[in-house]
Amino acid sequence: MKKFKLTVAACTLWLLFGMSVHGQLKRMESDAFCTSACMHQKTDMVQGGEIYDQDPRVHHYDVKFYGLDLNVKPHTTQISGSVRVVAEITQAQTRYFVLELIDDVTVSAVVHGEEPLSFSQQSEIVEIDLGYEIEAGSLVDIEVFYAGQPQASGFFAGIQTMQNGLGDHVLWTLSEPHNARQWFPCKQVLNDKADSVYVSITTPPGYLAASNGLLEEKTVLSDGRILHQWKSYYPIAYYLVSMAVSNYQEYNFYAPLAHSEDSVFIQNFLYNHPQALEQNKENIDQVKPMMEVLSLLWGDYPFAKEKYGHAHAPMGGAMEHQTISTMGYFGFDITAHELAHHWYGNNVTCASWSDIWINEGFASYGEYLSREFILGKESASQWMKEVHQNVKSSPGGSVYIPQLQVNDVFRIFNGRLSYHKGAAILHQLRFEINDDDLFFSIMEDFQVQFADSVATGDDFSVTVENHTADNWEWFFDQWYYGEGFPIYRINWWQKEGKLMIKSSQTTSATQPSFFAGTLEFQIIAGDSAQIIRLFQNEALQEFEIDIEAEVEQLLFDPSGAMLKNYNLSDSNDVGNTSLPDVLVY
Repeated sequence: MKKFKLTVAACTLWLLFGMSVHGQLKRMESDAFCTSACMHQKTDMVQGGEIYDQDPRVHHYDVKFYGLDLNVKPHTTQISGSVRVVAEITQAQTRYFVLELIDDVTVSAVVHGEEPLSFSQQSEIVEIDLGYEIEAGSLVDIEVFYAGQPQASGFFAGIQTMQNGLGDHVLWTLSEPHNARQWFPCKQVLNDKADSVYVSITTPPGYLAASNGLLEEKTVLSDGRILHQWKSYYPIAYYLVSMAVSNYQEYNFYAPLAHSEDSVFIQNFLYNHPQALEQNKENIDQVKPMMEVLSLLWGDYPFAKEKYGHAHAPMGGAMEHQTISTMGYFGFDITAHELAHHWYGNNVTCASWSDIWINEGFASYGEYLSREFILGKESASQWMKEVHQNVKSSPGGSVYIPQLQVNDVFRIFNGRLSYHKGAAILHQLRFEINDDDLFFSIMEDFQVQFADSVATGDDFSVTVENHTADNWEWFFDQWYYGEGFPIYRINWWQKEGKLMIKSSQTTSATQPSFFAGTLEFQIIAGDSAQIIRLFQNEALQEFEIDIEAEVEQLLFDPSGAMLKNYNLSDSNDVGNTSLPDVLVY
């Protein structure tokens, strides 16, 4: 979702509140917005993943198509036009069809073909009388005409307009998690993706309009206005439909895929000033290696038949609108993050807002992977170090969003937990699996299994188990549903040709009370160095390793993969053999 400008040490929503990693306008993930976590036990997800009270009749149909035909002016949020909705009825004897739309926008007519339908509008619901009861399996094809001026509702506003600092007006949308209803009538349910979407945007002369899919036609009308007709044929979640309008310039190129000889069209809409391209070209061009790397690791870019691109807007971060990310600025990490969302968030979408990890944690890890395979391991290691520091800045909080907190958008898009800890536990899982080929085959297969659909954290856990033939419930219970991180006290000594390692563990939070997992050490003895891996499954555990050489140094977690705090004794004193078996903290 959105990233606001953060530094890696802060949050991924990177933006206004001192975050530093991923940012989308809506995603204010600064820790300042984090609420304390309650018991993170598994709960049933809300139907469709909504986070506010909805009319239950939105679940009586399956959206097949949205067709938006809008008239806009970039200096105002005033909007008018129509939206065509095609849907399959799933509830028998359905007479009343409902769509969500804020009351600031007024519906003037609803038609089926050329036949007007009766309707009412109140409490952000448009109730349409179809005239008779319709059986399940039947298609409904209606068009809703409306106009109004939605009022901005903070950083999560559905539609906003602002000057970009260069004096140009920019109109853009940002609908996640539930503000698509601010600018078009729709159904805001995560697990009901429309099969396709057309977005036609009529602008004043001199403006360009960017949206999802491909620009199939651009027409100058008799009065000088310009009609832009965008069409996308991939399934799309309601909050990923978008538009951005300004006097843009285009900067376009192609980026390679990894598993085919095809390439992806990269279409960028930038402010129409020389410095806009000059200042951002280097990071925009990084899309080429990023596209190749992520396609190699996760499977080819899911929307390759259409495009990827960016639309510049004066927002604090960015938002991964499908095939056209809206960008407040271009940095390496945020550019990687929004691209990564097209695998995790857009192609595979979280099934409920409780499982926002599927979107934000995975896309944040896309930043790490882009650094690892493009900038180098040292850059990636520094990123993860700062992420770990941010996660450990507070002792509690789970990546999974408990149902009692799912109505708090700032808890959902919390940078420390949903973004940074989400990325950290993926890296921790990679460390536990200890086989990169296997780890990335899991991530790619997860894309294949849930393509064009939605998934939960439990779905990902099952995918891991299917590939490894092991039970990973322990891992997800402690890292995904649990809170905090382990704290180790490690002592080591040598005795009679053996290296003795004693590890005692406490935790930063109460749930879980213990983190099972692998411990990795580097043993330095003379001119040799070797890596050993031990599995700790008790709070106090002692290990012995056969070794004849004198150990000069023992390093704990030399790769920095583990999310933890620790104290390691550097003494090779035989007196350490008398360490107590019971430790009190």
